[in-house]
Parts: sequence; structure tokens; C-alpha cells
Amino acid sequence: MKTKFSLSSPNIFLPIATVLFLLLYTLTLQPLFGVLCLASFLAYVSLDFLTGAEKKGRSSLVDVIYAILAAAVVWLALSAALQTPSPLDVVTSCSMNHVLDRGDLVIVQGQSVYNAPIVDFEGNFPEISVQRSNCTVSKRGQNSTIAICTSHIILKNSTSIVNVSVSRSQVPTNDVIVFESKIAGLIIHRSILGLRNLTTSQVTYMTKGDNNQVVDQEAGIDFIESSKVHGRMIARIPLIGYMRLFLAGQFTEPRGCDTLVETT
Repeated sequence: MKTKFSLSSPNIFLPIATVLFLLLYTLTLQPLFGVLCLASFLAYVSLDFLTGAEKKGRSSLVDVIYAILAAAVVWLALSAALQTPSPLDVVTSCSMNHVLDRGDLVIVQGQSVYNAPIVDFEGNFPEISVQRSNCTVSKRGQNSTIAICTSHIILKNSTSIVNVSVSRSQVPTNDVIVFESKIAGLIIHRSILGLRNLTTSQVTYMTKGDNNQVVDQEAGIDFIESSKVHGRMIARIPLIGYMRLFLAGQFTEPRGCDTLVETT
């Protein structure tokens, strides 16, 4: 028997409502639309499980278990194919604006070394300082203002001084990486410099959000050991990640999303 659908049917209305509320949320940033988006999505999933179980003569709990197992298999397959324990991640902040937006789903690929300028050293860790210069920062609904941003990293050891630019215009080919941080969990930022210990071959990375005024290590984030890097971004899918944010109750735009660092 063929099932008849109409625009008034929940099978059609709820997915349309989910997409509509998601679009309204991205346009207005009103938490109410995020709540409605999540509610319509959960209602659709619940209805689909219940009707599917009724047709197949089994409990909805069995369908839930099947869905969880299928998701686990897909995750493990992606992890094996992309060689990383975190093949998918979601952008939760606006620190990578210009390249990544909040709510983007990021596809991650693991590898041994990530694209960034590499500085070799032996013995003691180089002495590191930063150079700052003027940059243009604009807040939503306000005129642009002049601020101070980190523009260069200066490394000094017993034999040489190396000056590395971290200006956004100078690092567009550096990999955007996903890494573990003690203070913030997983972070998606750009690798701006690698420090390679010639004795151990260990590479330690310095990172920066494209929309941040300072390097992460100036803001209290540890230098990133290569073992803490889950992989590099190879693709992004806009908007899809919002559903994960909504499930975590993150309906309000985080601090800093109203600010755009125009030039550094």
C-alpha cells in the first residue's frame, strides 16, 4: 500500500520547519529560533522512530539501538579512512571567522606533520617573543576601530634570530588543525609555526584563530605537541553543526562573535 503525503503531514511539515527555523536562526541569531529548530527536529526523529517501529512490529527502543550502532560504525569507518580519532568536529566559536563560521561541520584528516613554517632547534627551547602592530577591528553595528594585534613571532637561540609573520595575509596556506587543549577541550585554529627538536624529532606547534588578535600561546593555551593534534581540516559543511550546538544547549552566540578582525 502506498503512503500518501500532504503538506499538512508531519512527515513533510517537521523537516521543512526544522530547515526554516535553522535559516531564521542564522539570519537573526535569536535563541528562540534555535529552540524551535531543535524541537521540530527531535519531534520528527521521534515520530519517524515510532511510525517505523509500528510498521515493522518492533519497539522504538530497538530502532534507537540500531541507529546508535549505525552511527558508531560510520564513525569508526571515517576514523580509519581519515586516520584520526576525531574525523568530524563542529565550530563552536567565531575565532576562525573569515574561514570558518560557527555551526560549520568540519571534516578532519590526520597526518604526521602539518603545513606551517618549521624552525629547527637543538638543546634548549628557543626564546620566544612577539611583535605587535596596528590592526582594524569592527564590531557589529559600529564603525571600525584601530587595535593592537600580534603580527610576528620572534625566536632567538644561541646562534640565530628567526622572525615569522602571523599576519592573516601571510598564512593562508597553513593548515587549520584540530587539537587538544587543557583549558578548552578541542580547538580548531590555524597552525602558524612548528618548532622541531632535532634531538627527538618532536614537533611542537603554535596556533592562532584567524579572527583573534593574539596567538593562542599568548592567551594561556599550551604549546601544542604533535601527539595532541587530531588532524587538519580538509572540508567544511555549513550550518549542519548547529544541531549539535543546539543539543548541547548552545543557543546564544558566544562572546566575540560580534567582532571581526579585518586586517592583521
